Amino acid sequence: VFDVINAVFLTLLAFSTLYPFWDTLVVSFSSIKGYLSSSFHLWPKEWSLEAYCYMLKQDQLWRSYANTFFVTIVGTVLNMLITIPGAYVLSKKHLKGYRVIMFFITFTMMFTGGIIPLYLVVDGLGLKNSLWSMILPSAVNTFNLIVLRTFFFKNPEEIEESARIDGCNDISVLFRIVIPISKAGITTIAMYYAVFHWNDFMSAVMYITDKKKFPLQLF
Repeated sequence: VFDVINAVFLTLLAFSTLYPFWDTLVVSFSSIKGYLSSSFHLWPKEWSLEAYCYMLKQDQLWRSYANTFFVTIVGTVLNMLITIPGAYVLSKKHLKGYRVIMFFITFTMMFTGGIIPLYLVVDGLGLKNSLWSMILPSAVNTFNLIVLRTFFFKNPEEIEESARIDGCNDISVLFRIVIPISKAGITTIAMYYAVFHWNDFMSAVMYITDKKKFPLQLF
């Protein structure tokens, strides 16, 4: 009895989660008349590709796609180029001033300057109406940095010590030892960054007014 009730409950829960996506898909293939005829859509009453024809003719759609791809790819690469070395350095407890540095980094998770000071900084640097305004201010995410630092911290020190005995310096240890054995953590953090950039709406609203530079979310 429990299994049956559990299966029914989870099926209904899954349906309630997936229905908004299904509704959007059905409406996209429906005519305006068919859409307005009912508030609950399980299947298109009148099939129509008018919405797709309209959207595909919009030059701004493809331009916004290009802008979003640029922000996502370049932003994620820049994020990882800064986060990986930063996390590696912070994973060494023998680093001088380690506790002070970690305090100031963690402090930014609890207290920030706010939207207005951030806007003034971006405007003062001449980044307004530039795609770089959606990349540079978020070049490092403190949470992602700490997570990756914790991942590096769990790597066996004996492996790095063996590499140093063979003549590797810190840079060689990072690229030849740490990164190859930490692909899972690095990939996860890269996905976090990529999803953030792809869905970034607030930065575009704050800094972008030129329609030619609108990302997909703002368009």
